[in-house]
Amino acid sequence: MPRLRPLSKPLAAATTLALTLVGGCGYLSPGNPMASNNEFNYPSTATMPQTVVLRDLRTDQVLYTWEIPVDQKLHVRFHEGKGDPGSATPDQCVWLFYPITRWNPPLEDRHTFNVPPASACRLDLFTRPSPELPADMKPAEIPQPPADLPPIK
Repeated sequence: MPRLRPLSKPLAAATTLALTLVGGCGYLSPGNPMASNNEFNYPSTATMPQTVVLRDLRTDQVLYTWEIPVDQKLHVRFHEGKGDPGSATPDQCVWLFYPITRWNPPLEDRHTFNVPPASACRLDLFTRPSPELPADMKPAEIPQPPADLPPIK
């Protein structure tokens, strides 16, 4: 009977290559993207509109508040040491809103500001009352009759 050559090495190499290619995608799921990049995503939907607050733990001061529009995501990323060196805000925060249907944040429209170090910051997440309609689905203003109309008899 002919002896079959084991396929373990080629199969393992092919599996490793496939997992590397698939795992290399930059999909950013809600919350932490499962990597140590100090970046976070917060989607806001009609049934779960989100508000995110960045708080300085040393003073309990609110540094920034994001009211995330419905059908948008907030992408927040912190860069260590890119703020004001030697000050109370040595790190930098980069943030932007982008459509909830998009996988990755765009490169344009990013906003930055300096923040305290990571050990002194906290992101708090709040859910606003729902349902909340997106801006393009809100009803138009109902026209009111002029005030000088004669009464109906």
